Amino acid sequence: MSTELDLKNDILPRLKDLLEVTKNTEVAKALGTYPQTLNGWMDRNSVPYTQLYKLAKEKNVSLTWILDGEGELEGKSDCNDAETAIVKAVDSQNSIKLSREFVPASKQSAYYVVQSDAMEPLISSGDTVLLNTDTVNAGDGIYVLRMNDRISICRLQFLPRYIKAATENSSYQQFEISYDDKYELLGLVTGKIGKIN
Repeated sequence: MSTELDLKNDILPRLKDLLEVTKNTEVAKALGTYPQTLNGWMDRNSVPYTQLYKLAKEKNVSLTWILDGEGELEGKSDCNDAETAIVKAVDSQNSIKLSREFVPASKQSAYYVVQSDAMEPLISSGDTVLLNTDTVNAGDGIYVLRMNDRISICRLQFLPRYIKAATENSSYQQFEISYDDKYELLGLVTGKIGKIN
């Protein structure tokens, strides 16, 4: 499967063929979203993996076929188990199936739907991020963490006496986390897989 996905010129025409429709508004409806949202995804070439996965499952077609035209059109909900991984959400019982191309077999993975603008413009509210949940030897990077029963996403720098937390959005202030504080690293962000709102 190609990693150069083109929502507007490749995926959208396949969706129209699959749904037997001609208008973008009909595709948006099938994806459970508004036409304006679909237009925004096309403008940014942001592939809505979660919606496409749900549609593939509903229509009993291969997600691989929807994404890049390869594989079977009918009769499979996705490629075989050796080529896919079930990835669970860190904050719910939900899960999605993704290609091993996006989720290497050697990694402990999860996903999180971002609910904050703290990391904009790099990561927007509504984006889905993939996480490596093996944080035993955590190093500097962007993390999803739980503190005081709230889940946040921020850039962490592990210093000798404390952890410095910062965001991309200048409206938010940096803060420090003591190694004695109650916090849980839910995962290191390894990629953004799409917009879902």
